[in-house]
Amino acid sequence: MTQRPLRYAVHGPMFSGKTTLSKLLRDAGFTYVNYTDYGKTLIARSLTALLGREVTQEEVIARKNEWRGYIITGLRIYGFDEGRGVEDLLRDLPATTPIVFDNVRYLSQYEALKPYGFTLVRLVVSPHEQENRAIRAGMSRDELLRLREESSEQPVPEQPGEITICT
Repeated sequence: MTQRPLRYAVHGPMFSGKTTLSKLLRDAGFTYVNYTDYGKTLIARSLTALLGREVTQEEVIARKNEWRGYIITGLRIYGFDEGRGVEDLLRDLPATTPIVFDNVRYLSQYEALKPYGFTLVRLVVSPHEQENRAIRAGMSRDELLRLREESSEQPVPEQPGEITICT
């Protein structure tokens, strides 16, 4: 009997530990796929054309707070919130590869991952701990409160068989 590979799609609010957990799994042998980084690569290509100079993914990451509105709008236009690009990221990975997919933000993204055998992992963080982590990362409380209201920060509805971890 052939076992399905372990494949996890990690979601949760800002500062819940999505990337921390995903990188721990990477270090344990999982292939790490960061969906948001892929989106920032797409935005870098778009900004390169728009600005007439090379913009790298690293620059987009470094300036993400400054460019946040453009990044969100650009990714919505691309269809990122609908799961577009998932197939591109997984196409060349063997079906037997254990994968951790970091930064699922919308149910439609998870729906795009389900045919590839992913289990949703929900990270839960208390508002107090989230605020502490945000402040340690250099974000103001007001900025955190504003960003909590964005659609990308709203929880994905609970799914059958998902795993919930309180961080």
